[in-house]
Amino acid sequence: MSRGILHLAAAAVALAVPTPAPANCFPPKSFSQIGMQVSRYVLLPSTAQATPGSVIGRYWQPGVRVSTNEGTCDEPNWLTRCYDCYVPHHGPVYYVDGLLGQMSCFSGCPVGEMIVLIQDRVPNGGGIFAAGRVDEIPGGVPRFDFSRIEKDWELVPIPPPHITLSQAQGSTLHLSMTFDDPGAGYFGLDDGFPTETITAIHLLTFEGLTPPVNRASWTPVKRFTYLGGTTTGSADILSACPGSDEAIRFVAAALELDGGEFLTDYVSAGVAVSCTAQTPAGAGRLPETGTGAMTVRRSPAGELTLDWGAACEPPSPTYEVYEGILGDWIDMVPITCFLTSPTLTFPEPAHDAYYLVVPYANRVRPPQVEGSYGLRSDGTERAPSPSACRPQWIVPCP
Repeated sequence: MSRGILHLAAAAVALAVPTPAPANCFPPKSFSQIGMQVSRYVLLPSTAQATPGSVIGRYWQPGVRVSTNEGTCDEPNWLTRCYDCYVPHHGPVYYVDGLLGQMSCFSGCPVGEMIVLIQDRVPNGGGIFAAGRVDEIPGGVPRFDFSRIEKDWELVPIPPPHITLSQAQGSTLHLSMTFDDPGAGYFGLDDGFPTETITAIHLLTFEGLTPPVNRASWTPVKRFTYLGGTTTGSADILSACPGSDEAIRFVAAALELDGGEFLTDYVSAGVAVSCTAQTPAGAGRLPETGTGAMTVRRSPAGELTLDWGAACEPPSPTYEVYEGILGDWIDMVPITCFLTSPTLTFPEPAHDAYYLVVPYANRVRPPQVEGSYGLRSDGTERAPSPSACRPQWIVPCP
């Protein structure tokens, strides 16, 4: 019976005009995933950066973000990393637990409803997020009880644009695209909908060699209203063609929350686009198993010969070959940064060694970019060499 009353109260608040919130919170109000009956957590993937500098937490009252002082009370005051929580999860675990009015920050005082947004980034993978929303329970402990959602929050990727058409029209680059549904990153009560909190997807663009994950470095292009499910649209990037000889053009997405009150601090993984279809945007990978996988031959004269198959992208790549000492999987160094044939012979080293062959796109015009170093056993990309021959931009294999 009590849960039914709480849901009815939440529906009533959602229909009301937001009430301006006072700057100070007295008496104090708690907001937490640690409820009276059960605890819930914020789960980050194992690939997340998960550092104090990368994790960003924000909260506010829907519709009146500025007056609830969002941004002045950083997440170390109310988001705790948990190293001994019993949660069946392989990545970092956090939980929300704060007390408005009694934290060592100017917290503001949301009234009626509260949105909490958690963000992080994945190296070479863009931003990830989770957004939770609950109504206030007057006299409740906690007042904003996020354990009522009855789910752990799992951070999911900000969906990147999937380009379905790229066409140059004079100096304008016309793009058609789709975005996967970001609704998996929304966590609310049963009577709430993702579209009430995630209200739009914004397309942005950047020119350079390595697309940043911070949204502030990107230029806005267009807003697409989020109605649930897959979002489809088109956009024009003005003065984009023929493009720079020194940079690659990327597009990415940021999420709008609460009807324009806020955009995510991070963007999705960048997607390379080009005004010239014949100019490859990047390079793919070599086969690591089966036909085309690299082989090693030792000659009686003490030479090693490496042979490998063709890369998936581009159709006619050139190659780099790196050598590392067994056991040190980071500090590999290039043997050669330019090789047109899929074979290389060189003197056998005096130490135990391993070798990686990396394709790169010998573009019609600069910049030249290298592709994948291969995958680790967990399916993630190996990190580039600290002595890399070129900047890296990986394109997916067909």
